[in-house]
Amino acid sequence: MTTINRRRFLMTIGAAVTAAGLGTPTILRAQTDTIKVGGLHDLSGPLDSSGIPMKQVFNLAIDEINAQGGLLGKQVEAVVYDPQSNMSLYSQYATQMALKDRVAVVHGGITSASREPIRPIFHRSQMLYFYNTLYEGGACDRNEITLGSTPAQTVEKLIPHAMNLPAAFGAALGHFMFYGRLSDVCLGVVTMVVTLIFRKLINHTAGPEYSIGDARLGDYNGIPSIPIHNVPRDPAAWLDPAQMFQVFMGILIVVYVFLRVIIASDFGRISVGMRENETRSSLLGYDVRRHKVIVFAIGSGIAGMAGAM
Repeated sequence: MTTINRRRFLMTIGAAVTAAGLGTPTILRAQTDTIKVGGLHDLSGPLDSSGIPMKQVFNLAIDEINAQGGLLGKQVEAVVYDPQSNMSLYSQYATQMALKDRVAVVHGGITSASREPIRPIFHRSQMLYFYNTLYEGGACDRNEITLGSTPAQTVEKLIPHAMNLPAAFGAALGHFMFYGRLSDVCLGVVTMVVTLIFRKLINHTAGPEYSIGDARLGDYNGIPSIPIHNVPRDPAAWLDPAQMFQVFMGILIVVYVFLRVIIASDFGRISVGMRENETRSSLLGYDVRRHKVIVFAIGSGIAGMAGAM
């Protein structure tokens, strides 16, 4: 009669159960006739203007793949949910995709706030995840693929516009105000109206069609996913907060020295004299309006650069 060892019996049963548990998902996947691809895009809510076009492109790509015979001999099936720009729904649908739908890959998330709740879920499930919008850095998973612009690509296109456009606009507005001989009260009204116009304009720039170069605008939220500043011509060398502070202090010192040089020049001394007494400067033959326009444009350029930083 054969004697059964208790420890060997338990080990045998445990190995059999483990093998059955590991084998079952493989059998289920083999019986699946389609390859499921998940899409988490905001089809309603504040970010629907970005989510709807992304979902349309998502469906277009799947249709083109299926029209060419599918992938690995199977048709691709889209599994799409609308998180409604709600972070709780993002987490809920991500969990459902990973555990219930068992999709092969997920494309989704528009902002960093929507990416962070779902990224750990896909990481635990070892599910491939594509984040297809601008990326600010600081997050890295083995199963996550980010396709957004690099820091250098965004900042290089943004900084020149941020300096030149405000300076040009300031020169045009200053020419209108100063050569129009507006009174102090009218100057206040004009600048307030211009501020309200820009406020209304920014309120309608959340769509993907609004951008400065490759940098998309983002309504009142500002430009979304602004990347971390990096060393010029070295996109991988990001600046930490202490280094950014040093860089900005250096820029501040350069701007201060630049302004001191201007003030010490003939143009600066004339401008100071106009500030003290415009009538006297005008009677001495100086073009007060031209000096005001130039000073206004310089101030606008500095303000634009400060906003970009």
